[in-house]
Amino acid sequence: MTIDDIYLKISQHIVDTIDAKWAVAIINSEIHVGAGHFNCVYKEDVSADVDYDFDSSFELFEAFESLHKITTEGGENNWNRAKFTLYSTGKFNIEFEWDQVLADEIESYSK
Repeated sequence: MTIDDIYLKISQHIVDTIDAKWAVAIINSEIHVGAGHFNCVYKEDVSADVDYDFDSSFELFEAFESLHKITTEGGENNWNRAKFTLYSTGKFNIEFEWDQVLADEIESYSK
């Protein structure tokens, strides 16, 4: 699976899951070894103040886990948070971030 395949899979999950008119959908994710957390929201209008939740799935976790594996291979571009933004026009953006506090918290659970 390529990165483009993964982006398409994430986008398709959004399109298939939201049953309402939407302008922008955002998935904030935290990825850990074998686990993940997702906050999925959409807005009816790009500038709207109101967010509506939509569901994540195991397939969404698998897509982000695959994305993490590919993009962090070799120890470069390390990240544990990603924000995937999809507009109803098809345009999308993804931002990766390393959160050391989150990494330390997860590591403390394994001790």
